[in-house]
Amino acid sequence: MNRNNYILFIICLFVVQVVSLTHLSAQSKIDNLEQLITLQNGKEKIKTQLDLTNEYIWRNSKTADSLLKVVNKELAVYENTENYILYYYYKSLVLIISENFKEAKKEVETALLYTEKHKDSIKFKSKLYLVLGSISDNESNIKEAIEFQLIALRYAESINYYSQIATICNGLGKSYEYLSDYKTAKKYLFRAIEIKEQRNEYDDHLSRIYTNLSNCLDAEGNYKESLAYLEKAIVLKKKYHSLLDVSVAYNNKAYTLFLMRDYPNAERAVVNSIRYSDSIASEADKMYAYTTYAEILFAENKVNKAKEYLNKSIVLTKKNNDLYLVKYNLDLLYNIYIKEGDYKKAVVYLEKKNIVMDSIYNVKNRTAIKKLELDYETEKKNKEIELLNKEKEINNLKLKKSKQLQLAFLVLAVLAIIVIILLWSRHKNKINTAKLFKESLQRDFDKKLAILELQALRAQMNPHFLFNSLNSINSFIIKNEQELASEYLSKFSKLIRCVLNNSKLPKVMLSNELEALQLYIEMESLRFSNKFEYTINVAPEIDEDYTEIPPLIIQPYVENSIWHGLMNKKDGIGKLVIEIKKENNLLICTIEDNGIGRKAAKHVKSKGAEKRKSYGMDITEERLSFINNDADNHSNLIIVDLKDESGKGIGTRVQLKIKTQC
Repeated sequence: MNRNNYILFIICLFVVQVVSLTHLSAQSKIDNLEQLITLQNGKEKIKTQLDLTNEYIWRNSKTADSLLKVVNKELAVYENTENYILYYYYKSLVLIISENFKEAKKEVETALLYTEKHKDSIKFKSKLYLVLGSISDNESNIKEAIEFQLIALRYAESINYYSQIATICNGLGKSYEYLSDYKTAKKYLFRAIEIKEQRNEYDDHLSRIYTNLSNCLDAEGNYKESLAYLEKAIVLKKKYHSLLDVSVAYNNKAYTLFLMRDYPNAERAVVNSIRYSDSIASEADKMYAYTTYAEILFAENKVNKAKEYLNKSIVLTKKNNDLYLVKYNLDLLYNIYIKEGDYKKAVVYLEKKNIVMDSIYNVKNRTAIKKLELDYETEKKNKEIELLNKEKEINNLKLKKSKQLQLAFLVLAVLAIIVIILLWSRHKNKINTAKLFKESLQRDFDKKLAILELQALRAQMNPHFLFNSLNSINSFIIKNEQELASEYLSKFSKLIRCVLNNSKLPKVMLSNELEALQLYIEMESLRFSNKFEYTINVAPEIDEDYTEIPPLIIQPYVENSIWHGLMNKKDGIGKLVIEIKKENNLLICTIEDNGIGRKAAKHVKSKGAEKRKSYGMDITEERLSFINNDADNHSNLIIVDLKDESGKGIGTRVQLKIKTQC
């Protein structure tokens, strides 16, 4: 054995011993509690049984439930407020693990009634409201989940209950992650991590926070940082034998690797996730793992196997009523049917997905959530102000005890309250006025954009193009060129169908838009006896099937290049190059031709063509400014006249900038 292998062996042996000692420590605590129960009676025995229940909840919920049944029989005999609170609290956690959320909520509400009689009422209320938030989160009621979590946070902060603050911040981070508000989610998650690490609490709870943070980092594209947090999470979860959390972490790791397109390692990770969730019979975690596996298989072009796992997930999702996962499943079904060419089914699932998204991300819920957070911040600041005012009042009473000064202070306080009420009322009116004005502008914007999109469809499917296309078909038939006539007619019908399908939606996949564009160019090339060549280049980092753009946005400029540049070219073969690349959140589309140039084109007497250019391109330019939400049209469209050394026009380059999501 060489030196390096020997050192590696020693390190592995040390790790095994540490893990073994940790497991033995946890088991030793359980053994001690079980032995202590045999020596106790009455209230002390019930308290120890509840402590033992707490140790078993996340390790073996069935054993925890059995212990609670024993405790329930003795509670009435030895009445104790704290024992009642802990019993209903632990019972609610067991019910959450078994996904019986309705009964779990009842147990929490019963526990809250007992807290009013306990000296540590605030501490227990913080715990119980957090459980209510967890129940609402599992029922996909994000607004209610955040409301309960913020109540729990207020209670915890009022007594500097730091371990509980970390737990609540983790829950809030998860809730805001569902809303795709990753900035707010990370704020709470980093606060939770800071508290845990400062207190040196490297436990299974910290591993859950790491896992939730990795989800946010994935959504922002920070995959390496996400994997680093997931590896930390998996080490902690295995250390504390939290099989439920290990399953979640492996699923998250699989999804991160999937996003990095490392499909073999992603598949291994998700298989581990399914194996762990099977070992603890956790349907909630299994359905997420099934969806992840389906996405990986779909990316590997194993469509039938992807459908099999997706259907498994759908069955469990319906049972658990998880709207967040329903959205992903519907989106994946949409992409599967698009790939299979079954566009009718694809559209059905797209509409279903939009309905689910509306129910999760509707404006009312978002506004209510923002109000809840604002109320929380306002209450926090008010408490700080109230505390300062009390200290000031005490100092004033110590310095000046006269009744006149007390009366003066009271008058000032009343005046201050009146001023604050007046200022707040004025501020609230300003906010309402601004909101109404913004909604009015948005309605005008939507209306004008809809008109422009209709005009764009009419401009693309103009009578001149239809007439010329039908005339070309007629010409091929007269010349007895049946194959050319058939090819042209086939392309013509496909183009009409593509344009009409694309025009129904506010945004279409880039692949669909390019398909219609290619059909149009091929028809024009065929009509003009292959007088020009064309190329369409899409940057490799752009996924055409996942990138959305407004329909009918590129064709008017391609048409202009053909009619004004290439059609009038006398010498050589015309060339048309279309390049698409991505810069930040912009899609840059460049259309370049080696035609006669704009200056020479002005001298060509083709009035009908001039009208078509002005109508189609002007509408598209105005659409670009609306889509990009940019009043400066020139920043969205750049036209460059290409010239040789002598200044003669040798073509035109047009660059479009389109805001997109992919």
